Amino acid sequence: MTSIAALANDGYSADEIGQAIEIPRARAIRIARRKNIALARAGGRRSILVDLPAKHVERVAALAEVAKVTRAVMIARMVAALFEEEDARVRWRLGNHARPKRKYQRRRADPS
Repeated sequence: MTSIAALANDGYSADEIGQAIEIPRARAIRIARRKNIALARAGGRRSILVDLPAKHVERVAALAEVAKVTRAVMIARMVAALFEEEDARVRWRLGNHARPKRKYQRRRADPS
């Protein structure tokens, strides 16, 4: 049986947890509060904290100003546009950023 804590760690909301383990939403919330388990927001929305370089923040701010929305809304729109494409196309666009980072290997000493 899947636990509320495991589902919450996977980013499920109280409604999604209730559906997954077949209990009422309110009961899932009560159990989570009692055990200090953080639940995701309703509607499948997730909050993610990301550090961006200043030049990227400036560019997002400029795009947001033209669209007359907040920077957060502009970033959400950019991510949504990216995910509307196929996975292969997204990986192609991201290039090396979509691949796992190689493990550091020390250079071998030159035998000469």
